[in-house]
Amino acid sequence: MTKRRIGSAYLELRHRYPIERVRITELCRLANTNRTTFYHYFEDIYHLNEEVENRILEECFENFAYRGLIYTDPEQYYQEFNKALTPRMSDLLCLGEGRESQQHSKLQKWLVKLALKDDESQEEELIISFAVGGIAQLISLNRETKRYTEDEIRPILNQLTQQCLALLLPKSD
Repeated sequence: MTKRRIGSAYLELRHRYPIERVRITELCRLANTNRTTFYHYFEDIYHLNEEVENRILEECFENFAYRGLIYTDPEQYYQEFNKALTPRMSDLLCLGEGRESQQHSKLQKWLVKLALKDDESQEEELIISFAVGGIAQLISLNRETKRYTEDEIRPILNQLTQQCLALLLPKSD
């Protein structure tokens, strides 16, 4: 309960200030706790940021019912993934400010984890990681260049995902 209170107070402060300006004293006052309690749970403010971000992501995906959908409908899978994030997107963007590449990497890991049909298959994990990473890179590049509209790029990304996942199909002689 105390840990959650500290996390909620931190999130409130992060919406007002960059991480460098969040002060433990103010955080503890807002969370109605003391510095000793804070340091009992967290090493520093960056550790707290990581913990809060992880908790939010776990909450977003705890009831994700589309595991494996990437095989039959990649486009729908990506849409459902985004829908699961949408309610907490402003919090995630706030927490990721200044560490976008780390947060991006974490989101890719969640995309892969939720796509897997078999948690034990190393081959499946590698191929899905390759597909998801490539798709994420193409989306990022297109956002920078604005060369294609979402409607133009969506079928291409869908096709690329399906072609990568076809590598997992049994080989016929």
